Amino acid sequence: MRAISQVFASLMLIAITLAVMALYVVNLSAYAGAKKGLIYEVFSYRRKQLLERLSLIYVFTNSTHVNLVVYNYGDVDIVVKTILLDNDNIPRENYTIINVYGEDLGDVISTSNRLAIISIKTGMSLTKGVHVVTLITESNNAFTFTFGV
Repeated sequence: MRAISQVFASLMLIAITLAVMALYVVNLSAYAGAKKGLIYEVFSYRRKQLLERLSLIYVFTNSTHVNLVVYNYGDVDIVVKTILLDNDNIPRENYTIINVYGEDLGDVISTSNRLAIISIKTGMSLTKGVHVVTLITESNNAFTFTFGV
């Protein structure tokens, strides 16, 4: 019975070590690539939030509606997800977003049609005093405006 020579055993250990190191490097680069993609996604999402800009131009009310004239001065379209009036959630069927010509814009205040009117159906006249309306966008920006009646 012959034993394995020391040179051959050393070469086998080096080959095993190199194979394990190659697997480690491949897994490490895949992990780093996934983390790089996640970081890019987070920064891209935050960039979109920073590019959203909305300004309240004018508010007019009547006995059943609050109408907000808003202007999108950002670099991206704003998609309205939720509207709160005095911290009460307004259901989607109780508000409309239209342009100055009365055309329905859906939920989007675009950069091509920057001026929009958000008409909120309140069902009753608001009490005298200061009221707060908050628009929450698809990218979770919250634009809060106060107005007096």
